[in-house]
Amino acid sequence: MSFKMSDKMRGFCNSINNNTESGKLDYWDVYYFSSIIGMTKNKCGNKEELTEFSKQYVANYQSLRHTIVAMLITAELNRTGQDFKKDNITSAFKRLVDEGSSLILNSTGLSTLDGYAEGGFQLISERGGRITDRIQFLRMCRELINE
Repeated sequence: MSFKMSDKMRGFCNSINNNTESGKLDYWDVYYFSSIIGMTKNKCGNKEELTEFSKQYVANYQSLRHTIVAMLITAELNRTGQDFKKDNITSAFKRLVDEGSSLILNSTGLSTLDGYAEGGFQLISERGGRITDRIQFLRMCRELINE
């Protein structure tokens, strides 16, 4: 199992990294912020044309694994219109999580998170115009999250 992203998301990250004045973005940076936006805006993208970019959480995001999973469960409950009763949370947890995995997610959970990352990236692309550096990207993410 691995985290996946679209070629468009990968190309976006690479183009920002060509402008080194504002600092570089890791694929994980773009994936993480895109997934947060996708989950907060309840936007899932197409998961069929995604390709692997990482088999594990990188060091900078390792400590956020449980937060990401909690946000995913919350997003899925919201998306499906379920309330936050214990039975619904338990059901979503069983559907998305593999506690024995270093990723904490099973294949369904990972695919769902990838979909939210792609959906969030679509919102960034639609709204962002021509983002050329890391600072513009981070500002756009903040604006979308805070709306």
